[in-house]
Amino acid sequence: MADNKLIVLGVTGSIAAHKAVDLCSLLAKAGADVHVVMTKDALEFVTPLPFKTLSRNRPHRRARRRQHREGRDARQRRRWGMRR
Repeated sequence: MADNKLIVLGVTGSIAAHKAVDLCSLLAKAGADVHVVMTKDALEFVTPLPFKTLSRNRPHRRARRRQHREGRDARQRRRWGMRR
């Protein structure tokens, strides 16, 4: 169903963060390439470790200023096959 799909899963600071772990597990089992983005508040409900283990990708845990990451964004878009 989700074979070879790129999924970006946003996790915010609410009790639903625990359900996001289950969702990440289901998506990864279905064959999706899951990338997790966590807000600072989400870290109060769940640690990044379950997402790293289940998705096999390191969760992104903080937003950076746009001027500092412009080059990195372009590299990631190329790697994921995305266009701006």
